[in-house]
Amino acid sequence: MSYTVAETGGDYIFRDWTVFRDDAPVLRAGGRRTPDNVLELVAVQWGAPSNDICLPASELLLNHVASTAARQRYFAVRTLVWDNDPLFPDMALRTAGFGIVATLQGWTAPMTVAPAPEHSLTIQRRSLHQLSLHEQKASRLTRLLQECLRDSQDLQMVPALSEATLMANWQALDRSQMIIASIEGHDVGLAVVNQEVVGRGATLEYLGISVRFRRLGYGRTVLREALAASCLRDPYSESHPAALTAWCDQENRPAMQLYQNCGFEPAGTGQLWIHSVQQH
Repeated sequence: MSYTVAETGGDYIFRDWTVFRDDAPVLRAGGRRTPDNVLELVAVQWGAPSNDICLPASELLLNHVASTAARQRYFAVRTLVWDNDPLFPDMALRTAGFGIVATLQGWTAPMTVAPAPEHSLTIQRRSLHQLSLHEQKASRLTRLLQECLRDSQDLQMVPALSEATLMANWQALDRSQMIIASIEGHDVGLAVVNQEVVGRGATLEYLGISVRFRRLGYGRTVLREALAASCLRDPYSESHPAALTAWCDQENRPAMQLYQNCGFEPAGTGQLWIHSVQQH
């Protein structure tokens, strides 16, 4: 039995690979280039997984992807492996030079009408696709995001992304909207919600509170506004999303407590694996 890997599709942003065993496809994987120049493995499909296939096929694919990233001068390769749906065996990831940088906790909440806000916040909802280039670079939004990112306890072992890169990541989502909360003219925090194209669900991509307004209960109010925004009727279909999902670093205790206090239920854990590419 022999294994081979081939790039079977893609462009500048998206890449596709297939692993063959004796000319029969056993593993397909998809990746994408992120705005921070990371090659992210986002989709994996096994033909007929078994122990004697998973390890050699995974090792071949991961080593090939790492080599591709080095040749094309990516910053890193990353993938998120959930415990209840493992994409690759841990041994294959370690052999290919990947390491765990964070353990993530998933959360989900049923789509119910959010309770009335506890604070008299002014809420602005905007589609990220409707933001002009001027608005993206506006000092107000940049300053708010900087304040939300300051002293963050999420993913402390992962290199921090710039405000411009985060905005580019969020705008690349299919149906995303930003929720900005303010009080008496002062910006308090923001959230980014993306409604999934496939399935009935929405994802909380980001939730942040300005460092000046933390520990005052505003996080719960902004989270409830995100939940309410996810309940709004999808303009592309006749149905409502079924659930809002989120994740956070398990080491981020304030975030873990916030989701629990807002009625979210644990939805599995996963490991964020990263292979840093050595540039020569």
